[in-house]
Amino acid sequence: MEVTTLNDQFVDKADRNHKTVYAWDIDNTDQMDQMMFMGVTGVVTDNLTEMQQEVKSNTDHPSYAKLLLTFMNELSLTSNE
Repeated sequence: MEVTTLNDQFVDKADRNHKTVYAWDIDNTDQMDQMMFMGVTGVVTDNLTEMQQEVKSNTDHPSYAKLLLTFMNELSLTSNE
């Protein structure tokens, strides 16, 4: 699903139905953080090296502040729908 139309409700429903969700086109680390927080299965990107580094950074050294910021961004996106 295209990243600007993807939301956590879609990901949750897909998960309940044992389906995978791939987000595309992830262009920046903020989008990558949001997709990781939502729990998508995978991403499609033109910036593979940068996104791999972001995944590694979030996995090896998760920042509580960054998780909160991602969560706040997700809340503001869902309230604007």
